[in-house]
Amino acid sequence: MRRRLEEATATSKQDRIAARQLTKERQAAQQLAKARQDEQHRQLTKARQDDQRRYDALLRQLANVQERRVNQATRLAAFEQELRDRQTEVGSLGSRLSAAGDELEQARDVLLGIEVKLDILEGAANVLDRRLRVLHPSAGHADPVPALDPADSQ
Repeated sequence: MRRRLEEATATSKQDRIAARQLTKERQAAQQLAKARQDEQHRQLTKARQDDQRRYDALLRQLANVQERRVNQATRLAAFEQELRDRQTEVGSLGSRLSAAGDELEQARDVLLGIEVKLDILEGAANVLDRRLRVLHPSAGHADPVPALDPADSQ
């Protein structure tokens, strides 16, 4: 019996040693799992932070692109308005140019009429001058108005 008791005690000592060994191994495994979990958590946190920074950078880029597009749209609207204003001004200047051309043509016609009348008056003055010379010839006096040749008036 004693032997059995000693064997049982020895076995229980071995069991206790084995249990302690298992407990230590289990604690080491838990610590290793905890370290792995902590490392994975740290990596995930860093990846989230990196992703958040990239997301924020992309949002800023998108805001900048949107702002540029708004500015371009505003400038385009201003250019379109300026183009319409200039087209209106060109149309107005075209009609003014046409009116000025018409007035110039009328002025030319009036001037041509005046030139014809002046030519008629000059011809009449020459005829009168010749008739007066024939009627009143004065000897030794130079012609106060030289007679114009009809070829000179052209």
